[in-house]
Amino acid sequence: MKNDRGVVLVTVLWTTILLTALAAALVSGVRLSALTAYYYQKSAERLSARISAVAIAKMELMLVRMPRPAGVSESEKKRRTRNGYVKKEAYMFNGQALSPHYPLPEGVTLHIFDHAGLIDLRRLTVANMRKLLAKLLPEKSDDQLNNLVNCWQDWIDADDLKRLGGAEKEYYQSLDPPYLPRNSALETVDELLLIKGFAELFKDIDIHAVFTMHGNGNDSRINFNLAPPEALAMVPGLDEKDVENILKIREEREIKSAADLKGIIDPDHLNSAKAWISLTTSNYYTIFVTFDPPRPNPAEPMKNSETGQEESVRRISQWGYAEQVRARGYHRPPQTLRVDPLLEMPVMVGDQSSGNERSTENVDGIF
Repeated sequence: MKNDRGVVLVTVLWTTILLTALAAALVSGVRLSALTAYYYQKSAERLSARISAVAIAKMELMLVRMPRPAGVSESEKKRRTRNGYVKKEAYMFNGQALSPHYPLPEGVTLHIFDHAGLIDLRRLTVANMRKLLAKLLPEKSDDQLNNLVNCWQDWIDADDLKRLGGAEKEYYQSLDPPYLPRNSALETVDELLLIKGFAELFKDIDIHAVFTMHGNGNDSRINFNLAPPEALAMVPGLDEKDVENILKIREEREIKSAADLKGIIDPDHLNSAKAWISLTTSNYYTIFVTFDPPRPNPAEPMKNSETGQEESVRRISQWGYAEQVRARGYHRPPQTLRVDPLLEMPVMVGDQSSGNERSTENVDGIF
């Protein structure tokens, strides 16, 4: 009898264990199915919100070009920032968080970058490329600088004749994987990194925040009212403090000439940088959409993590959906040129126009 009771007890225990495991597996499967359904729903909601945000951004680009009714003054054609300063509507497209005419979906942040604030690679002269490269070199070596300039010229010229210190077909074919030089003008910004020595030189720089293939269509100058901090930092003569001062002053008023920067940046720096200043806008833009979780206290001012001091303008990197477009007036929607479903882009936060401050990096639910 004792042996029989032991067998029954062991059988009951094993049966309990098996039923528990089966129940756990069933619950886990149900939970997984529920989570899958939840994230599919969330993804669909984010996709819908992104499509809406891009449509609103394109409408914004059309509205800026739309003729105003008769009797509307020039000042009424501009927008006021949160502090009451007046800015051209076109200057709102400098990467700051926008408050467009049409309401955005909840939790969505919209940024629009005018490519007139970026350096046009197609318009760069040899002299200007030399100045840009010289600013990036840690040590001012004329030989190294000459070699980089010659590599760039070898890439864009039509022949296979190698300049001194340059690189042509033979060098690029020896790489793994091998490829051929363009032997004509660059077609994409990313192509810049294929040139010998350029990937190492630009390894710490977001080239999409500095260069474009479109710009203002005339030269390689940039509009200081629209340029991201990275593009301003590349301008020969400007240092980090100069860039910070330019970002602050343009929140208060438009920069209409180099004279507006007198007393703001060092005179010697201004003398070097003024040849890069443009006042034109372009028809090419990057629409950038991000999803940010709400801050614990949206009214709390942003602070520098190192110094603890409040900041009015700060740069962060955010991941989001990006779309390059070409505006076609106010009667047709902008034409989509390129789509980047996931792109890291520097964003200026704490701007004075939208009243929205974004300070987190979030890649969840971008699609």
